[in-house]
Amino acid sequence: MKPLKISDLRTRIEFQSVTKSQNSRGGYDSLWDEDFKSWSRLLSISDSGGMRYQLGDQLSQDSTHYCTIRYNKKVNTDQRIIYGGDHYTINSIVRMTAGRQEYSVLGCTWEGSIR
Repeated sequence: MKPLKISDLRTRIEFQSVTKSQNSRGGYDSLWDEDFKSWSRLLSISDSGGMRYQLGDQLSQDSTHYCTIRYNKKVNTDQRIIYGGDHYTINSIVRMTAGRQEYSVLGCTWEGSIR
């Protein structure tokens, strides 16, 4: 796989984690808080060219989008991604190396608008 150029990562995304707290009705409320922001390349599967072919079965087949970021050990599948008012569930994470660069390709599913 060819090395990424920094200019390939031009989409700013936000990673969030959930905190659950008990409410007055005996159930639980979910509150999503920002963990960090990152520059990324976010592509729908139909726009991703040979990404699925290159990565084979390493990414979830349920994914509707791929997100490429510089490697960050804080990323996990319990988080979600926010971009442009939409949120994406992280299904799978593949750590990649190209030359001296380390980055992650995330298999994500679009879950709709958060508005």
